[in-house]
Amino acid sequence: MSAVHRAHDTVMGREVALKRLLPIEETNLNEDAGESLAREAAALARFQHPNVVTIFAFEEDEEGPFVVMELVEGDDLHNVVKERALSWDDFRDVAGQCLEPLVAAGDLNLLHRDIKPGNLMLSTTPSGRLLVKLLDFGLSKFSQQPSLQTLDQRGSFLGSIDFIAPEQLELKPLDQRTDLYSLGCVFYYMLAQTAPFTGANPAETSMNHIKHRCRPIGERRADLPPLVADWIMRLIARDPEDRPADARTALRQFQDALKGIPYEPEKDGCEDSTPSAGPTAGAAPVRTLKMASGPVPTRKTGPVAGAERPSSLPPAGTRTAGPARPVAARVPTKPASIPRPLPWKLILGGSGTVAALLATALLLRDPAPPAEFAWPTRLADDGRPEPPPLPVDDGLFAHFSASKGVFARDYLRPPEPGEAVAAWANLASPETERSLLRDEGDGQGKHLPFFDRYDGTGIPGLRAEFPGLSTTNRSALAMLKHPGVLPRGFTLVAAMRIAAGGDRLFLIQPPVADGRSVQLVAGGDGQVIAVYRGQVERRDDRLSIPWPGGSPGVLAYLWNPDRKEHRLLSHLAGASEETVAKGPIEFEGAAFGRIAIGKGAFDDPDETPTGNVWFEFLVYDRLLDEAELKSAMDDLAGRYFNANPPRS
Repeated sequence: MSAVHRAHDTVMGREVALKRLLPIEETNLNEDAGESLAREAAALARFQHPNVVTIFAFEEDEEGPFVVMELVEGDDLHNVVKERALSWDDFRDVAGQCLEPLVAAGDLNLLHRDIKPGNLMLSTTPSGRLLVKLLDFGLSKFSQQPSLQTLDQRGSFLGSIDFIAPEQLELKPLDQRTDLYSLGCVFYYMLAQTAPFTGANPAETSMNHIKHRCRPIGERRADLPPLVADWIMRLIARDPEDRPADARTALRQFQDALKGIPYEPEKDGCEDSTPSAGPTAGAAPVRTLKMASGPVPTRKTGPVAGAERPSSLPPAGTRTAGPARPVAARVPTKPASIPRPLPWKLILGGSGTVAALLATALLLRDPAPPAEFAWPTRLADDGRPEPPPLPVDDGLFAHFSASKGVFARDYLRPPEPGEAVAAWANLASPETERSLLRDEGDGQGKHLPFFDRYDGTGIPGLRAEFPGLSTTNRSALAMLKHPGVLPRGFTLVAAMRIAAGGDRLFLIQPPVADGRSVQLVAGGDGQVIAVYRGQVERRDDRLSIPWPGGSPGVLAYLWNPDRKEHRLLSHLAGASEETVAKGPIEFEGAAFGRIAIGKGAFDDPDETPTGNVWFEFLVYDRLLDEAELKSAMDDLAGRYFNANPPRS
């Protein structure tokens, strides 16, 4: 809607930012540029705060009005987070500064209505402290009463779809809790490198907001204190009544969470739960906050997504609030650059009332289900380096490494942290059928594992940063039917993090299912269990070994058809020796050959992250002897895990 220039103030001898709105025919605003810009200038002139850009002057020339503002050196949050997620220490510093200006705005009954990463600038003070500046009050509004979402003259939404609140999409009354929702989405983005409700397209993103479909942040960032993770999820609650009443309350709850003080809904209801510009008066009722996956979690220890580069944030002077084009003392006659269009516009005709009805009708209707998710004809090289050579490669049937051959839904590129994985290439075989693909029962690819990067901060015992795949209780990848078999038995060796909870880790079946299977399961009591189920109905043959929930280590399983015996071994990170269990098996039928990871229980009512992470695993078409098995396990343990991990 506007162009921002870097300019020089010849009177005061300083660099400034100069902002001019584009002509109304280019913005489709319901008012001319002068009225909109004047409102923004008036809002900021009344609103002086160290975390908000300062207004110096509101002027006009032959081209129209313009605002002279403080020039902010640094980078916007969108560009910062594209490079790396914020560390916990940086987030703790930045989050409080983001809330402070909203507290002051609440005292003036001022709503921003377009809080997004691009409107938050991060700079560094001479002492090295991070400084946050909230930008662009172009959609701001003073209101003693709840206001409605702004539409342009075509009925299009003005706002950013990834960070817009459900009540904005539904054209319902807004108050400060709307800004808190958007800020909560920004907080989530800071930590996970993805917005909480982002879908494959704007319609899906809108439905995700309205139906509140998102993964809890505590499952993406295990390094977050549980109380802080829960606080972020309250900010992005579906119903405004479930969010903090205003920014002052949100800031107090954040400070309480940092001190380890649990959230108490009754306390908020008695003290200050009436929104400053809310639709109702009196104390807010006590509610149980619901999410797509149940109540707000107290956080099961889970994988870290996007926490891979927790270094300090942007260097000073890397970017300005507008296009970096030096301008002389006069106002430029043309914009330095045409600004990017809004991420999405819902084009509706007619008056505001008709637009509101159409918007509600369209957005409350589920989008058409996606088409059948096609199988890849081939998996191209992803361009990433090969993993280190294996000490044992004779008889290698399958080799899966999260550092090589992991593909997003297009089967062409590696996924970004937090993105779904549609295929995991078998590095030991060129046959696509022997790679891991979405489960055949999940035709639309709705229940896929996620790719993330992990380090010792989130998973104590990891010796460095490594890529890995994590699952929910419904997601799985599996080989298709193929002719390959394991007639001499097999050996499986895996570097993993395993969380207690009854989740399936591996499934091994015949290439054409005949009712037999071997399953390796994470038990709810801190055990890993190997279960063999045959064609004949009888008691399962099973083994178990201790595996403290959340621990990383190397898991091995050997199936010996000649001796009718199976063995289960573990080498936990930091342990000095392996744990071994073995026992007899009774089996019949053909050899095994088809492998799957994850559970794939698609009829479960919700999707709960398991906390299990696959880093690398190998399957041999024979039994390794003792020396080979030790070599294979030691190799994975030495590459991924510390000998003596720090105690958490």
